[in-house]
Amino acid sequence: MQKLLKLFYFVQKDLLSQKKLNSFFVFNLVLGFLGFLLLQVFQVSLDQQTKNKAQEILGGDIVISARRLINEAEVKTIEDKVNLQFQKRAKSTDFFAMIKFGEQSRLVLVRSVGDNYPLYGNLEIKNSDGNNATLIKIMSGEVYVDPELVDQLKITDLKTANLKVGDVDLKLEGVLTSDPSRTFRLGALAPFILISEKDLAATNLVKAGSTVTTSFLYKLNNPAAADSAKTELEKNYLDPSLRFSSALQEEDGGNRVFRYLIDYLGLVSLISIGLCFLCLSYMLNWFFQVQKKTIAIYKILGMPDTTLLKVQVLKNLILSISSFKIALVIILLSLAPLQSLLDNYFKIVIRLTISPMQIFISFLVVVIGPQLIAIPTYLAAMSMNPLILLRQEVSQANLSRRLMIAWVASVALLFWGLAVWQSHSIQTGSVFIFGLLAATVVAWLFISSLRKLTALFVHKFNFELRYAFLSLIRKPGSTDLIFMTMTLSVVVLTLLPHIKKSIVEEVRPEVSSKIPSVFMFDIQMDQKDELIKIVKEKVGQDLDMTPLVRSRILKINDQSYERVEEQGFFKTRESENEARFRNRGVNLTYKANLQDSEELLKGKWFSATPGEMAEISLEEKYAERIGAKIGDVMTFDVQGLEIKGKVASIRRVRWTSFQPNFFITFQPGFLEEAPQVYLSAVNQINQEQVRVLQNAVVDRFANISIINVKQSVEKSLVFIDQMALALQIMATLALVVGFFIFIILINTQVGERINEMNLLQVLGSTQDQLYRIMITQFSLIAFLSLLVGLGLGSLIAYVIMAVMFKLGIYFDYVSMLSLIVVLVSLTFGVLKVSMRPLRNLQPLALLKNEGGLVDGK
Repeated sequence: MQKLLKLFYFVQKDLLSQKKLNSFFVFNLVLGFLGFLLLQVFQVSLDQQTKNKAQEILGGDIVISARRLINEAEVKTIEDKVNLQFQKRAKSTDFFAMIKFGEQSRLVLVRSVGDNYPLYGNLEIKNSDGNNATLIKIMSGEVYVDPELVDQLKITDLKTANLKVGDVDLKLEGVLTSDPSRTFRLGALAPFILISEKDLAATNLVKAGSTVTTSFLYKLNNPAAADSAKTELEKNYLDPSLRFSSALQEEDGGNRVFRYLIDYLGLVSLISIGLCFLCLSYMLNWFFQVQKKTIAIYKILGMPDTTLLKVQVLKNLILSISSFKIALVIILLSLAPLQSLLDNYFKIVIRLTISPMQIFISFLVVVIGPQLIAIPTYLAAMSMNPLILLRQEVSQANLSRRLMIAWVASVALLFWGLAVWQSHSIQTGSVFIFGLLAATVVAWLFISSLRKLTALFVHKFNFELRYAFLSLIRKPGSTDLIFMTMTLSVVVLTLLPHIKKSIVEEVRPEVSSKIPSVFMFDIQMDQKDELIKIVKEKVGQDLDMTPLVRSRILKINDQSYERVEEQGFFKTRESENEARFRNRGVNLTYKANLQDSEELLKGKWFSATPGEMAEISLEEKYAERIGAKIGDVMTFDVQGLEIKGKVASIRRVRWTSFQPNFFITFQPGFLEEAPQVYLSAVNQINQEQVRVLQNAVVDRFANISIINVKQSVEKSLVFIDQMALALQIMATLALVVGFFIFIILINTQVGERINEMNLLQVLGSTQDQLYRIMITQFSLIAFLSLLVGLGLGSLIAYVIMAVMFKLGIYFDYVSMLSLIVVLVSLTFGVLKVSMRPLRNLQPLALLKNEGGLVDGK
């Protein structure tokens, strides 16, 4: 007990004697971990809400669904085969369709439901009288809609409003205010309407080959048996077109886009942690240099190295825990305004909470990270000779090569593990770490080369410039650290505007004449010719029809193509995507030529004359996911008929073209007789022509769905703006950390060089000269950081958009100019404040051996 008290005495003395240094330490950690803790709150809140409301979000304990019609006989066979025991069953059918109100028409997502819907949760509505109510049962002849549809159609009187859905007129009975099955609705393509299953046939909207999703939802006798029931269903039915979902396992209850956003926000938050650790490494070395006399005295007085190590570890532990507590309090105080931002701006219904588990995990990161970073400093303190220190010689850590490699590997492994964990993707996490390391290496090579090059010409400069440059050249450690932290911060802030602008310019119809104004689907074979005439009459364009044939893959090279079971505690986004691609039916098309949106990468295009086996072309990413290559033979089930195709080519598809694009394209001559529907697109027409065309098509063919591409893109751009704001906030936090490091490094450099500046003043330099020397030195680093950061950020944006995603790159020069103005202003403000000690130099301090900031005063 006495030893422990003595240990705490030394720790307390150490903490109190270095208040300013310890404050820097704590503030650095708080800034670095704020973003990390915040993302933990988002991730856990999303997962917790999905778990707590899993049955409501999914719609049942078990759901059997398919992207096609499922009849009662088929589902009864499935139920009997696995002996599914349930209390209630509900059915829903989802599809896109056009609805009319007066002279206006809109694309909507229609859901027709039976009597028992919903099995879990409540549908909350505002009825035609304006009162809030719970929808118990949807009666025939009624329709309920999203609030946004009321605004779009400018419906002012709900009591008298009727919507034409297909061939029937339905009375608008209320507006949906809460639907548990649609908790997350980011960037929805169309508003949602709810009708009775009894009206579905009368609408005449669902025909053979229509794009529909049929779901049978079950409330089991024993909800805890949902997982075993799902497993049994998957064992007995390997057809990937059927999907079996369990409320206990469903990972996609939250919107996938929102999950990906949080994944990437998590990666940006890791940049803050990385910069924080980088600064921490410098600060710990600074601590050591400041305290080396004290450490020497302790050693001379007989303090064992183990006790010295315990004091340092305990001190860093106390500072780390204090930092964690402060960051946690800030996060807790921020929950209310963040909740308001989610509710009012992002329109996402998530109750932000913080759990003991996420606190514990974050605590481990906060504690383990600094201790790993401090290892070289610990070893330096234990291995130094106190007599050398008393002679004012510099002590460095005597790490062996093997120990240094082990230390670097440990830190890198920790950071890589955090990246994979945050992104839920080994590929994304690894690419992120590689990109970060590559940017760091490039920045280091640049500043190192520039330092060596400058050394060759520095003698030609005047005194002030020569001294400023020599200071940078002779202090490579601090110079490199300031440069790299500032550069990486600027890289992150530069990336986002470029990527956002590239996406916006890629999908905005006004800037791309190849993007259509209208996209139509679910066109039946007997409607094709008349639709071509309508389009020619209304907008004067010839319509090209693209066939769509529904099928499923049976085999690849005689190997059964069966569903993938998603197992394991930690699922990566890649495994989820692979399972999603395999566990679904496929749509086929056939055509003789490539479209403008396609590019042949490997193999050759189809022969003019069909052979015995069809030639097929696969989209490059799809081919990778299913493991197919040129020469492979794929077997398809097309409406009960087996058709084989040989992979003849791999092609790239520009999906943002909004053209009818497919993963699998057949050679003409093999699918023409199969049941099929058609897709088509109408190129550049104005919004009045779009309105006229929509109304004409809806009046004649109610089942044909029409997407107003401009409206859809505008909604997507709003969503992109929201996502960009979230990323910008996290990137700004990284910049704040970078600026804090900049402030710390300037203060330490000024503090360490007070004696040097005093000596220069004794030798005849004026205070203004010394001030200009220091301003020049750090302004140069800041300018180079900004220049290289902007260049690297633009280069990485080009690699991401043009090389990885094969899209056009558009640089956002306005944002870059704004960034330059802000950063330059902040930099000079920081420099002006940090240089104040140079205005109060006291040469007599040389005689007193005062160190000012070096002593932590």
